[in-house]
Amino acid sequence: MLLRALFFCIFVFTGLTGEPHVLVTIPVYKGFIQRIAGDKVIVDLMVPVGASAHTYEPTPKQVIQASKADLWFTTGELFETRALNALQAYNKNLKQVDLRQGLSLITAGHHCQHCSHNEYDLHFWLSPRLAKQQVETIVKALQARYPQDSQTFAANGNSLLKDLTALDQELTGLLGDGSVKRLIVVAHPAYGYMDRDYGVEQLSIEVEGKDPTPKQLTSLVTRAKKTGIQVIYTEPQYPNKGAKLIAAQLNVPTLELDPYAEDYFTMMRNTGREFAKAPIVK
Repeated sequence: MLLRALFFCIFVFTGLTGEPHVLVTIPVYKGFIQRIAGDKVIVDLMVPVGASAHTYEPTPKQVIQASKADLWFTTGELFETRALNALQAYNKNLKQVDLRQGLSLITAGHHCQHCSHNEYDLHFWLSPRLAKQQVETIVKALQARYPQDSQTFAANGNSLLKDLTALDQELTGLLGDGSVKRLIVVAHPAYGYMDRDYGVEQLSIEVEGKDPTPKQLTSLVTRAKKTGIQVIYTEPQYPNKGAKLIAAQLNVPTLELDPYAEDYFTMMRNTGREFAKAPIVK
């Protein structure tokens, strides 16, 4: 009863503010929407910087902030369905915009089995080609909800699409078109879409959301040594104990990359430059 009363008070209070709010699950989309909408909307972030979207549970503070939103741009994470149902019960005007719509997704398989309750790899923003489709989805949703600013969204969206096209060309120049494979070793398997687009094969220390078995660990270390791996890539959102142990066995450093970073273009360029150093495999 107390929880229901809290949600009711939140809804009544925030419903009177009149400020246009939209909600995103991860920082990458905050950056996209700020490029598209400028100061026309306030963008709220559900999963804080540095937290894992795969295992996140919203705090009461985030629920209060989220209840202001007109739109929630979702990515398919497990917690989103539970949170959306609760919020829509008290904010009938909150609309979900599923950013997976129309995308050619990779089956999770060995990439990231725990990334979702479904069978797909949810790191789809790491393909600039798929990011372009998502930008089009965002623009259409913003235009439908805030038609008075439709031209602004269209113009800014087109500018962002051009930048994404240029980024794709830049990454293709760095990494290739997928006909040549480069091997990377990662703590968490986030880069399946970069493999599909540019031929960056990821060898993951985490296997189906778990630490590797001794057999898997031996196989990974053997292949990494044979290929000449010079660095192990980690992420701030996940434990890196296993990565550090393997790095010590290989006598190589670890390097942290953040694929969730709000500054998408800097993140992707830095990632591309790093992966371009990876050994080519036959």
